[in-house]
Amino acid sequence: MTDPSPIDYLKFCAAEAKSRLDYVIDQLGQIDVEYPLTTDDAEVLQSFLEEVQRTVIESAAVFCRDGRDLDTYVDGRPVRTQLEVEKGVIFEYRWHPQPDHRDNLPHSIYTAKGRDGRRRTVFVAAPGVLDTADAGLRLVPGGEADQ
Repeated sequence: MTDPSPIDYLKFCAAEAKSRLDYVIDQLGQIDVEYPLTTDDAEVLQSFLEEVQRTVIESAAVFCRDGRDLDTYVDGRPVRTQLEVEKGVIFEYRWHPQPDHRDNLPHSIYTAKGRDGRRRTVFVAAPGVLDTADAGLRLVPGGEADQ
């Protein structure tokens, strides 16, 4: 057996994910009042999504040190970061593998009203750093909050 090619695994993941997600998208697009989503339909769609998840994780694990290290890039940076935006509410952000990619640089990700009625903005404060602030604040160059 030859060593697996990361490019071939990526192509396989893309093909598997596209096929299964196209089916899910098509099925969801057909739902309306006349054709509601049944419990059986939901179970089928869920199984397709679980298969996509399994395929992607198993394919990525082939290239991880111990087959399970999916949370750290080769250079030691985390793949994802979790931030508790309010008690019991966790926001997860996936960092782009290219360290200087625009998605890793300071920017606002989203603003939403919490269960307590406060509006909060989640933002990238610096590469690898998530933070949250009341939505009345705005980011200024340099990643500082301004009122």
